[in-house]
Amino acid sequence: MAAVYQAIPSQSPDLPSKIKMDKYTGLIDAPNTWLCFSILSTLCCCCPMGVVALVFSLKSEAANKRGDYPKASKYGRLAAWFNITAVCVTLFTLAVIFIYLFTWHNVTIPRNSTVHGHPIVHK
Repeated sequence: MAAVYQAIPSQSPDLPSKIKMDKYTGLIDAPNTWLCFSILSTLCCCCPMGVVALVFSLKSEAANKRGDYPKASKYGRLAAWFNITAVCVTLFTLAVIFIYLFTWHNVTIPRNSTVHGHPIVHK
């Protein structure tokens, strides 16, 4: 669940359009930091991209605590993109590995085969 913060009047006019501000209470829904997703993508997916996503998530969290919602939203979006990229890279890598294991790894060489006129020695 996103945290709710009191709007700072000096920051209210320049809030990005994705940050929702209630016109009656003046409360702002803080931007999503994607911290849990970043931790999971670091541990389970592509570690280098997960670490970058984790850094942006922590920057977003710090900007939320400072009340700098435009930067928090920007860092949160970057963290989300790096997390999505980490998952896609992991799925692509797993697909390539499974294709290799189930197609090329089980290829057998016939007994009387030659390569460039030289017989293949079977052990």
